[in-house]
Amino acid sequence: MKNSYKWLISYLEPVGESILQIFSYQDIFGNAKAIVILENNAQDKLLELSSLGKYTRNKDIAIPLIVTRNFVTQSLDSYPLEFIDITSSVGDNIVLNEDLLATLSFDRNDVRLQMEREFKSKWLHTQQLFFEGKQKPKELSRLLRFSISSLVPALKGFFFLSSQPYPQDINSFFEHAALISNADLGVFSSWQNNKEAELADITRYLRILQKLSDIMEDYPI
Repeated sequence: MKNSYKWLISYLEPVGESILQIFSYQDIFGNAKAIVILENNAQDKLLELSSLGKYTRNKDIAIPLIVTRNFVTQSLDSYPLEFIDITSSVGDNIVLNEDLLATLSFDRNDVRLQMEREFKSKWLHTQQLFFEGKQKPKELSRLLRFSISSLVPALKGFFFLSSQPYPQDINSFFEHAALISNADLGVFSSWQNNKEAELADITRYLRILQKLSDIMEDYPI
C-alpha cells in the first residue's frame, strides 16, 4: 500500500515531542486517511500546524485526524464506531511510540446504541435533503453516495457484534454486511458506481435504513 502520509511527520514538528502514534490507513473505498494521537492537546499550536492544509491539498488526501490520548480513551463510549472503523482498516504506523490503537476495547452496548443512532440520523438526513430540493438524478446519486460512504462505520458494527472479520473489499463488505444484518445492502455497490439515481432509489434506501433502525432496537448483545 502506497503511504500518502510518508512526509506527514515533518509538518507536525510543533507537536513532535507529544506524538504517541501516527497511523495511516485506507478506508473501505481505498481513500488515504490518517490519525495522529498526541499526549498533549495541540489547540495552542493551530497556527504552527496550519501548513498541514497545504500538504494534504497538494497530495489530494484527507487532513489527518489529530486527537489526544484523553480524547481517544474518553470517547470510546460515545464514538466507538469511528475507532472500530480505523482499527479494522489496513494501514501502517508512521510513528509508534505507544500503540494506543491496539489497546482499545469497545462495549457492545455502546456499539449497538451508536449504530441505532447512525441509522436513524441517516434516515432523517436523507429525507430532509430530498425535501430541500436534492431531486435531480445527479443530485440524488450524490446524496446516496455520500450517505452510504458515511454509513460504513455503522455497518462495521455488525461485524464487531458478530465477531466476524472485516472484509477489505467494498463489494465483499456490503455482501457480508447484508448476510449478517439480513438487510438489502447488496444494492449499495451499484449505487456507489452510478452517476444518476431515481426517486425509487431514495425510497428503497430509506426503507433499508428503517429496517436497519428496527433491527437495532432488539439486536442481541
